[in-house]
Amino acid sequence: MRKLRWQILFEDDHFIAVNKPAGMLTIADRFDPKAPNLFDSLKSYREALWVNHRLDRDTSGVILFSKTAEAHAALSEMFQARKISKTYRAIVRGIMKEKMGTIVMPISTSSRRGRMTVHPKGKYSETRFSVIESANDFHLVHLMPLTGRTHQLRVHCREMGWPILADSFYSHSASFYLSSIKGKRYTLGRDKEERPLISRTALHAEKIEFTHPFKNSSLIIHTAPPKDFRATWNQVQKFYKG
Repeated sequence: MRKLRWQILFEDDHFIAVNKPAGMLTIADRFDPKAPNLFDSLKSYREALWVNHRLDRDTSGVILFSKTAEAHAALSEMFQARKISKTYRAIVRGIMKEKMGTIVMPISTSSRRGRMTVHPKGKYSETRFSVIESANDFHLVHLMPLTGRTHQLRVHCREMGWPILADSFYSHSASFYLSSIKGKRYTLGRDKEERPLISRTALHAEKIEFTHPFKNSSLIIHTAPPKDFRATWNQVQKFYKG
């Protein structure tokens, strides 16, 4: 098993922002306690640490931790007041009737363990979206959650008819292969097995923006998508646009 590596993007006396690799949990999972998680890994370097928000296991990108109780309280209040802006980049597949808009659908726990669903009695959930680029029925999009429900972006995209690519819970397949779009035009050498372009949810936490509560300065923390994400979109573009 390859070792999952994280990267520090920003750090001061109050906060630490990390680029979380896909496949790593944010915190320990009670169903899989031996699985690597970012919080425990960071604690081996920074003894004092508080969790303010989480990223799903398969989601890569920016995640922010607090280093003091005061910073944790300040950040928690800012999240509650929607004073922290988060932007995700995703690859979705389906018919998008609009290039930008807002999704408002209540989200509740599903009867299927670990999953969420849209339900009239669910919690208010709001997501903004905008299309960066399209190639046939594939779309590179920005997703901006205005609320913080579990699996919010994944559920909203599925309900809109354009699920996030390779989402094991909410799309058609847990992996995406080049042969799935090339069809008979895809060739593979004898005795070779096709590898997926991406085998995790094509979702990346690209940017976090907020006003530093102790310095009153604007803070923008950004990180580019990893190789599997970039390679997938490049291949889709290459096939449909030449």
